[in-house]
Amino acid sequence: MASLTADGVLAALAATTLVAAAVLLPPRPFGDAPEYLLMAESWTAHGSPALRAGDVDALRRRVAASSMALRVDDALGNDFEGRDGRFYCYHFWFYPLATLPARCALRGVGADELRAGPLTNAVLFGAAIAGVLLVAPAPPWPRRGAAALLATSPALGFLLWPHPEVLSFAMATLALVAAMRGAHAMAILCAALASVQNPPLALLALLHAVRGWRSRPAKARGRRLLAWTAAALPVLASPSFFLWKFSTPNLAAYETAGLHSLSAAKAAGLLFDLDLGLVRYAPLTVLLFLAVTLIALRAREGGDAGLVAVLALMMVVSSATGNWNHGTTGPSRYVVWLFPLIASVLLLGPTASALLAAPRRAYPALVALAVAAQAAVAAARGGVAAPLDYLEHSAMARFVLDRWPGQYAPLPEVFRERTAHTEADLDEPVVYRRDGRCRKALARWRDSEALRARCGTLPEPARAFFASHPPKEDRTRWIYVDY
Repeated sequence: MASLTADGVLAALAATTLVAAAVLLPPRPFGDAPEYLLMAESWTAHGSPALRAGDVDALRRRVAASSMALRVDDALGNDFEGRDGRFYCYHFWFYPLATLPARCALRGVGADELRAGPLTNAVLFGAAIAGVLLVAPAPPWPRRGAAALLATSPALGFLLWPHPEVLSFAMATLALVAAMRGAHAMAILCAALASVQNPPLALLALLHAVRGWRSRPAKARGRRLLAWTAAALPVLASPSFFLWKFSTPNLAAYETAGLHSLSAAKAAGLLFDLDLGLVRYAPLTVLLFLAVTLIALRAREGGDAGLVAVLALMMVVSSATGNWNHGTTGPSRYVVWLFPLIASVLLLGPTASALLAAPRRAYPALVALAVAAQAAVAAARGGVAAPLDYLEHSAMARFVLDRWPGQYAPLPEVFRERTAHTEADLDEPVVYRRDGRCRKALARWRDSEALRARCGTLPEPARAFFASHPPKEDRTRWIYVDY
């Protein structure tokens, strides 16, 4: 009883702090926030996600009154005409719809309705922390450790963004907690809701459905099938809507994503890439996760192995996107809603339980160190006010590029945009320098003279390529040159 009281206090403190930050600090309209805010105006004005001229004017007036640094016109290029002649955003409308209760509450007290996104995020974030602390079937300290990992995770930097990352993060967390309690229908529902804005999370709903099916006696499966099917329906909401309006299941991915973009290297980068991977934010957490995963696989612990497999599949599916270096703070936005699975394996899964119960206290100490390291990074980055830094190399990436440039070769898109500090396509070599000296360049065969003019003599390993006469298709291929 004492531990529950303490956990209740911790949950209330976390929720209060998050809500206070959302109410008192200005929203940070980064990434795709203009589109989500405009859809929220549409829902508020006429109960529909379809864009109307009055919605744009209403958002402009609201932005002007709040002094928010937002260009409303930035959202207009991402609305397209559907088969019914109306215009819809290429992002799905569920997150803006979910912010309407907060918007009504803010309107009721005369507060700025543009804070509805951050306030919704805060309530969901607080619910996820409370779920872990008060509902997860684990001893007190593993629950508290998992809550601390989640509270100091990259999700914290998105609290003030009117953006769906925290929603997906929170619902994925609650899905895992519900599954631990054996509430499989609730687990499927939460995972399905998490997937509405981030479709790879549909795989988590599928995992819970499979586990629920296997855990039930054969005679009871039929009675639960209807409930599980109903719980999974939100997975179909987005593709069904876009098939209805545009004859394609995903309008956002129609031109930029596809099977051709799938890449195991990109997927692994969500953990290990020095610029957009979790390792730049929580290196100790990543190392611990790898160690626990290896132990689970060696011990053939199916509970953790299944979760790790689904995590890997979600990472691969995420790699299908064409815009890999998207607007974010810290690691990729995809890492935010993948993180609950990592925290679950580290502290709430069967392998972690065995490690925590071992006579030696090495594992609890390592977890405590990982939590402290995450907290330090979160604080150093400004917590909920972490900077928009997707056009800058991380401190970890700069450390390696400055000393051993050949040891870091990210996707060209990542290097080009973070080195040149722009998303614009550049028709010239992109050069990373330290103290005025070239350290790494991204160039094509035709760029040899421009590269010599900027950096001097070409390094020996690159000379053969630039001195050759490659096939036509190779003359426009970008390669790395390390100095």
